Amino acid sequence: MWYEANGLADEAIEYAFRSNDLDRAADLVACEVETVWKRGQHDKLRRWLNALEVETIHSKPILAFFHAWVQFVSGQQDLAEISLQATEQALSESDLSKKSVTALKGKIAAIRAAMATYRSDGLESIQQAQKALEYLLPKDQIWRGTALVALGDAHIFNGDYSSAYRVHTDALQDIQKTGNVYLYLIGT
Repeated sequence: MWYEANGLADEAIEYAFRSNDLDRAADLVACEVETVWKRGQHDKLRRWLNALEVETIHSKPILAFFHAWVQFVSGQQDLAEISLQATEQALSESDLSKKSVTALKGKIAAIRAAMATYRSDGLESIQQAQKALEYLLPKDQIWRGTALVALGDAHIFNGDYSSAYRVHTDALQDIQKTGNVYLYLIGT
């Protein structure tokens, strides 16, 4: 409690884990997960999520979503889809604002577009990418960039190279603004 009251979120989370107060840890992680992810502290995020029960993760939309992301980047596509479905279920039961729900739906679609690209499913990738772009705001540059890269790749699968070039150019513009070198390399 002291750590939390003094603005030391990481320490508060670690204390909750050490105290075996996993419900409190899950609540604290849910508050910090996006910040930790944006800072690029993905190992820390993975460690925190691995320390929680899957049922607990799947009960909180933001945790279920980032759990899906961790699984996706680890190559566990089937498990990522299960976590995306859990995210959608938790969203339907949550009291999140309409804006937050819409943003999370866009992020879910962006991951699904990327997953479809890995399966070389151009049609699904296009559908999911378009859905993501419909939901995501311009400030969601990383997720919009993810959707645009998938959309561009889907155009390549379909032999539409001029559309692919245009979409990849848009993706790179969004991605460059984020400073995310990894995603930039994927986009190029």
